[in-house]
Amino acid sequence: YMLLGSVHARRNDFNKAENILIKALQIVSENEKKSLAQEFEKVGDGFMTTGKRKDAVRAYQQAIALDTGKSILKDKIARAGEVK
Repeated sequence: YMLLGSVHARRNDFNKAENILIKALQIVSENEKKSLAQEFEKVGDGFMTTGKRKDAVRAYQQAIALDTGKSILKDKIARAGEVK
């Protein structure tokens, strides 16, 4: 699922990418959580570039839930919330 989600993100189909990555949450191992977090972060970045800030925050929140030590995600969530 992670690879498929990544492909959709590269094709700028961020909604589909997010939906597929959510499915990956159900089967991800502990070792893969940081990789999945990176994919959610990429999707969040993509949403930001298209002006979908609420969607970006949702994706960033998924990423931070998987990788709590990545402080830049908190900054990205704050920035997404600031700009309207």
